[in-house]
Amino acid sequence: MKKITYLLIVLGLFSFFACEDEGNDNPENQSEKIELDVVWENTVYDDTLLAMYFPARFTGDYVVFCSKGHYYSDQGILVNPGFAVYHKETGERHPAWDHEPDIDIIEPWAYLSDFEVGGKDRDILSIQSPVDYKFMTWDLNTGNKLWEKALSDDYLRYFSSYGSYFFLTRRAPGTGDWAELIALNAKTGVEKVILHEDAPVNEEIKFFPPSATTLSNGDTLLVFSKRKNKGAESFVYAFNLTADSLVWKADNISGAIPANEGIIADGYYIFQGYHLVSCFDIQTGNLLWSDEPVANINDNLTGRKNLYFGGKLLVNNQYGELFCYDVSSGAILWENKESMLYPAMHEIMSYYEDRIYLYAGYNSSLPEKDRNALRCISANTGEVLWTTNGPEEARFESGLNVDRSSGYLYITNSISAFCIDLNQDPLAGK
Repeated sequence: MKKITYLLIVLGLFSFFACEDEGNDNPENQSEKIELDVVWENTVYDDTLLAMYFPARFTGDYVVFCSKGHYYSDQGILVNPGFAVYHKETGERHPAWDHEPDIDIIEPWAYLSDFEVGGKDRDILSIQSPVDYKFMTWDLNTGNKLWEKALSDDYLRYFSSYGSYFFLTRRAPGTGDWAELIALNAKTGVEKVILHEDAPVNEEIKFFPPSATTLSNGDTLLVFSKRKNKGAESFVYAFNLTADSLVWKADNISGAIPANEGIIADGYYIFQGYHLVSCFDIQTGNLLWSDEPVANINDNLTGRKNLYFGGKLLVNNQYGELFCYDVSSGAILWENKESMLYPAMHEIMSYYEDRIYLYAGYNSSLPEKDRNALRCISANTGEVLWTTNGPEEARFESGLNVDRSSGYLYITNSISAFCIDLNQDPLAGK
């Protein structure tokens, strides 16, 4: 393994809630060079510095990065988005993907709105291109394109995956008079309408893709949201896909526009709205608690998906504030409003060994040295333990995800994809 050196801001062992002088003795002003244990580093594109990525996905022995849009190379050539597939431990490219990312989407400035690895064996790569109006899939093992589906503006611009299906939603063309949740067979693309619902008179409705789980009897349960466009009402549905039946419906989550598919964990469904987080009993649909962890009316929760770990829920708003909830009660265990942890669109947070890892994106209110940084946060207190800091070309950016089975963190900067061993503590001996 090789080492990579960054400046890290060490915040010390005291709680950040305590009041401290702002002089040179403040641990937030102290910095020193430390080493991250880099297992491997690979250049994704030969000659572009502009690529941005969805969070990495894991399947078997491989990690998959997917770039989001077209980029100009150093020679002024338009470069396509696409997949980079590496062995998780060695960094070697998958033999079927031994080339630069290259998805042929027609429009020069087309971009990808979502990306997933799906199928029963998690061997199908899938993307959605809202400019080209396409949903496309590839076989991970061979690199061959499998099938594509023509879309339209009436499809929501993100989807979800579970088991043998990809789940998309659409509404009546141009009107919203009805909405449908559909399942696409990952291998064949064959479509199945799961639920069709007509809108009330003079209303428009839309469904949002589901989160899913397998019940104790082997049935697949989908939990998803519906939004009335002409009003401030959202609804949550639980649908047994195996039995083809509605299990429960929770009415009118007032003022809560769904932000994503939500989270199913430990008997809970956690709804993430633009301003609201709500927790439901997954068996009954009863609302257990709800809260609005936003700084003001202009704030929202759409930039980063919530994170569940060990009975706790982590929520990051657009103002860079971080909240940790006890999911069983809804009580706030800790909050960090001082560290300016601004989210970037499509990014996630990851958990490993009592620490939270996230990418703090660009924001003009951040000091230059703190933009595009990887941050490590105590999962028990919310204290920022360290922040990467380095030259512009070395700053970590998008693609972050942690493989909890190995303790390896995967991320990119403007040039390369990295694998970092979190089992080696950068602060050890400091």
